[in-house]
Amino acid sequence: MVDEELATALEAAVLAVPGVVGLYRSGTLLGNALEAATEVIGLRDASPRLRITREAERTRVEAAIGASESTAASITIARVRDAIIEVVAGRSLPPADVVLTVVRVEPA
Repeated sequence: MVDEELATALEAAVLAVPGVVGLYRSGTLLGNALEAATEVIGLRDASPRLRITREAERTRVEAAIGASESTAASITIARVRDAIIEVVAGRSLPPADVVLTVVRVEPA
């Protein structure tokens, strides 16, 4: 089970990064559709937009972001990665492995 407080802190940190214009659910289209359907019919609560896996030696965080074309995607990704690493380290969790995908680029 995902720590809701950690997920909330990570989402806030990602959305505060300059150049990030959106945060989307990580995973496959089919997986996301099934999750959304189970939430709509009340079989489960809304899940975080980030995918977080906590293990003994690593904390894996996967995020799908929208980026503004006003900032190079590589710069935005580096800033998001740093923000995630900072939140994870600030909670004394094992170091973060970060997987980021830019799924949308919006005009400036």
